[in-house]
Amino acid sequence: MSLPIVQYIGLDVAKRSLDIDLLGSPLHLTHDRDGCKSLVSRLKALAHPVHVVCEATGGWERPVVGALHAAGIAVSVVNPRQVRDYARGIGKLAKTDKIDAKVLSSFGAAIKELYPTPAPQAEQAELAACSAKDGQAH
Repeated sequence: MSLPIVQYIGLDVAKRSLDIDLLGSPLHLTHDRDGCKSLVSRLKALAHPVHVVCEATGGWERPVVGALHAAGIAVSVVNPRQVRDYARGIGKLAKTDKIDAKVLSSFGAAIKELYPTPAPQAEQAELAACSAKDGQAH
């Protein structure tokens, strides 16, 4: 029995936007509840299993990663420096959100042991939310 083909989906997360490399086609969504819902429904509609790859962005990635976890979609939050080094290695020196999403897809496909980032336990999520509140200016 052969394993199903996994499609790597690059997701570039910004404060207000999500740029996705959806099987070679760029997709731009707002980084809000509706954008996350739209992303999840588009990924669920694909014929093959997917594995989303995004960079750690200092917390901006948490809502969309949470939505992907809740939907049962594999997602890996990776080190931005590793991805940037990979991009340089394949000759991608320009840096735009659309290019970053494409590089993230390629990075996912190239890394042979890219494991999904586990969903945080309830206590971890609560602590992260408290830490984020504490870090804001009052």
